[in-house]
Amino acid sequence: MVCKLPATNTKCAKGQWTGSEKCGSTLVTYQDTSCYEGVGVFELEVTNIAEADPYWNYEFYSNGGTVDWEVEAYISGTMGIRGSGSRCDFDYWAQPFTSETDAWKTGSIIGGGQYVTMPENWEILGGTPNSYSGCSIEIYSMDNIKISATSDTDKVIMKTKVSN
Repeated sequence: MVCKLPATNTKCAKGQWTGSEKCGSTLVTYQDTSCYEGVGVFELEVTNIAEADPYWNYEFYSNGGTVDWEVEAYISGTMGIRGSGSRCDFDYWAQPFTSETDAWKTGSIIGGGQYVTMPENWEILGGTPNSYSGCSIEIYSMDNIKISATSDTDKVIMKTKVSN
């Protein structure tokens, strides 16, 4: 027996770095062969928080079935941001920020390197330009990071992780 799309010969999909697993229901069994419902796992990770380098890696795993999916996500928290130079001198150690909401869908490049669009320094500071004559502004820390992610299908499991 051959399992035709959207069925698959593999019952479960497993996330690579979280170890999360999702199993599909049995659609049909004949002799020693079973066909299962296709499922997927979507995993998000924000890394290098201590270095204030806010990017994600993500992986989508499908176990052979056809899974149409769309995911939206953003991150929020507080940043340490400071300005120095002849025209400015400040240090905001807990300035709130929220990234833009970005989306990925079926057909996106898989394997990581997908970035959430972070606000510019001047947006975080509420109007101060990110650099001007005599002033240098830098982000030096990120804290209280929260990932907000949603999927449009229950066949895609959202797994989030923040690492320092």
